[in-house]
Amino acid sequence: MWGTNTAPNYATHPDHAAYFINFYSKENDLVLDCFAGSGINVVVGAALRRKIVAYDLSVQNLDCMRKVCLEHTPISPDDLTLHHSCGVELDEYKDQKNIWDMVTFDPPYIFKREVYGDDPRDLCQIRDIDQFNERLETCLKNLKRLIKPSNWEKREFHPIVIKVG
Repeated sequence: MWGTNTAPNYATHPDHAAYFINFYSKENDLVLDCFAGSGINVVVGAALRRKIVAYDLSVQNLDCMRKVCLEHTPISPDDLTLHHSCGVELDEYKDQKNIWDMVTFDPPYIFKREVYGDDPRDLCQIRDIDQFNERLETCLKNLKRLIKPSNWEKREFHPIVIKVG
């Protein structure tokens, strides 16, 4: 516990996010976190001068991310897009493809291991492993459509990095 804020002991360390973001992207690349949660990938990406798109179902989480990014990183408001929406469906991009240079996310824990609210779209609310896996599969299909294609010959890589604690 730091001050009045608590951090779960399974929160991702910022150095892990920095490693992947540095390795797989470069300055000004567009990076997505579709399950932003506490915002570690978002804040680290902003600090490393990436353009950021993030999704979360918690307005409070998004407000904190925006505040921290704009006050403590070099990111401009135009390069920070935070959606209070479903990171599985990614509806804001439903008719698009080949947008992001990199996707990185930490999937939500199943069976209410983390509780951010009572939104039924929250994967933490799911009690059935098959339903949980089905929602993750939908997410991955959307991400496959939206990530830029990699090109081995040009040594251009656009990964989807899933970090699991």
